Amino acid sequence: LIGRGPGGIEVDNFRDDAIEVSIDQIDAAQDVSPIAGSLSLNAFDVKSFRVAEPARVRVVFRAARSNAELGTCTLTVRSGDQYQFVTLPERIAVNRVNNPSNVGTDFVIQTSALCR
Repeated sequence: LIGRGPGGIEVDNFRDDAIEVSIDQIDAAQDVSPIAGSLSLNAFDVKSFRVAEPARVRVVFRAARSNAELGTCTLTVRSGDQYQFVTLPERIAVNRVNNPSNVGTDFVIQTSALCR
């Protein structure tokens, strides 16, 4: 069971409006149901999603009212990984809590090596 445990994704909405976040596994075997979930966050909410086993997931952020896409991050969640996303009015920051980056560009999802 080593290496097969859960990971986690936390979203902190520091915007003045509500957001919707979808989390979908993109590497599921053909005969297995992929991990899928969503979070609805009001302004200044903090919510978490448990990724039951290691997986490659796509995290999509949308404005709840307009359905406009705010950003996307495709990342690999390994056993024990804890990712934190912070949505801000102008950008979305990402951090791997248990192994933070030393490079400033890795904290913005558009330029982060975590989101590839």
